[in-house]
Amino acid sequence: MKKILISSLILAILQSMLFWHRQLGISVFIFVSLVIVLIIAALIGYKKVNNKSGLLLVVPIIMLSSTYFIFDNTFFKVLNLLVIPTLILVMIILVTDEKERIRSFFPKVFALLFGGIELFEDVGKSLKGNEENTNTKKIIKAILFAAPLVLIVIVLLSSADSVFGSIFGNITLNFFNENIVVNILRIFITAVLFFYFAGFVLNIVKEQTMYATIDERTEEKPLKINRFNINVTLTMLNFIYLIFCIIQFTFLFTNVATTENFNYAEYARQGFFQLMFVSALNIIMIFISTINEGNQGSDNSEEKNKKYTKFMNVIMCVFTIIIIFSAFYRMNLYEAAFGYTYLRLFVYFILTTELLLIIPTILYIVGVKIKLLRVYISIAVIMYLILNFINIDAVIARKKYKQVF
Repeated sequence: MKKILISSLILAILQSMLFWHRQLGISVFIFVSLVIVLIIAALIGYKKVNNKSGLLLVVPIIMLSSTYFIFDNTFFKVLNLLVIPTLILVMIILVTDEKERIRSFFPKVFALLFGGIELFEDVGKSLKGNEENTNTKKIIKAILFAAPLVLIVIVLLSSADSVFGSIFGNITLNFFNENIVVNILRIFITAVLFFYFAGFVLNIVKEQTMYATIDERTEEKPLKINRFNINVTLTMLNFIYLIFCIIQFTFLFTNVATTENFNYAEYARQGFFQLMFVSALNIIMIFISTINEGNQGSDNSEEKNKKYTKFMNVIMCVFTIIIIFSAFYRMNLYEAAFGYTYLRLFVYFILTTELLLIIPTILYIVGVKIKLLRVYISIAVIMYLILNFINIDAVIARKKYKQVF
């Protein structure tokens, strides 16, 4: 408890020093690294590490935080502010979850984000200074007492070294140059974040918290839907996909070059959204049909229905692959005519990711024992890392250069 409170106070103070009125850069890498150290130390200290392989997500988290001082891409700087915390939450869930229940994944995300608020009172009580927490109170008071001297030293060192000053110099200048109301607001935000950081970690490691009890409240219960209804739905959907794929082969793949007034932009957008719709529907139907345990009939008829369900799911995946290639083809036509842009490259990456996700999905359907959620996360993270580090601006520039020359 003492270490968590002290670490949370340090993080709260550091966030104010690193981010208040400052551009995002190496400060993100420093702060994220310290957050990861705090979380992993708490998980190990309280023996909450049930799945060490989940710690592998530390690598992409640190890599993404390093992009803030390696590249200067505004789009990814904003997007990664959402992606990095999301990956931290996913890492915690994978590390602490023994069974990796897909059904409880999103409730656990919610519990991680807001469960710590319930523990604010516990954090406050720990600061009152009872016998058990006297040392903690003394250490926190000592840190607050030393803060003014630390600020003075930072000012002196910043004036002595320009590199050090570029990182820390404006911290004290911003603080002393602002009016009292802004400084009070800054202190208030720091205090709130201290409580949040401490509550967040306690929510993970303590017993009977919102996060710790989420599995009990989302107990796995068999999903019972008449398998005949599922098979009828799959059959009807696949019939629609069959018609759509026939149209792709008879019109788009063979006649696009001779079609007058062909709208490249419209086809690219349609192909992409059709793909997203079909992929999402496939995943939903696959989970419903594989998790479902309810059916009426003899064991023999039940086994036949299960085989038919698997067959229909596999067919649905095949149709999805065809639609992916249709979307690729449309985007290629559009890109060849008008060149690369951020959006067009993102479409390529999303389509490639969807195509890669189909492979483990088919394996999962036919009965291969894989942890589908973990495979999905791994593929998505790897593709997103590639997207961050390929330097999209340089790719677009090279394409334009080739088109000109």
